[in-house]
Amino acid sequence: MIKGVVFDLDGVLIESEPYFIKAEVEIFPRHGIPLTKVVAAEYLGLKLDDYINILEQRFHKSVNHAQVSAELHKEIERVYEYDVPLVEHISGVLDELQMTYKLALATSRERHLAERVMKRLGIAKYFKHGLYREDVTKGKPDPEIYLKAAALIGVEPTACVAIEDAKMGFESGKAAGMFVVGRKAAHNSIQDFSSANVTIEDMREIPRILQAR
Repeated sequence: MIKGVVFDLDGVLIESEPYFIKAEVEIFPRHGIPLTKVVAAEYLGLKLDDYINILEQRFHKSVNHAQVSAELHKEIERVYEYDVPLVEHISGVLDELQMTYKLALATSRERHLAERVMKRLGIAKYFKHGLYREDVTKGKPDPEIYLKAAALIGVEPTACVAIEDAKMGFESGKAAGMFVVGRKAAHNSIQDFSSANVTIEDMREIPRILQAR
């Protein structure tokens, strides 16, 4: 029986990934890494430090991590403040789920940024429990963040569902022992969904899936 639902943030609650991919393919080439939208989409869900390391290895190019991170964070802050909308139908889904399940957030985004955008978009009230970049030592696909999220809401991981949009997140939730729902959209259509238990395109499918568990 499902008792807890753990959500990723970017690409699951908020429609931010297209903005971030656009920013990445503008910023990384300035530092000598010829990043494309297709390549960027392969690495959704990674912690930024891990992402930069992988791109350096892939393109055999070293960059100034602090400088690249600063440029990316500046754009993330701008997007969160002004541009990014909620994923369609998510407010109604959260409203319904909170009456039956314990909800938690598991994101690789920094706490202050995540909390700011959720407050602006009116969904912070649903997430009194959350795990952020600062709360884990290992990023997705390691299960650490999902195991800690389950502990935070006092629910066994096997009684939780993870809602994700990236291969790294699917694997993280699965390794923690959770049932994994993968959200498919334009920004992540090339992702490998094989490690998700079920794939959806409409967030309104979530309550039905949980009831069936």
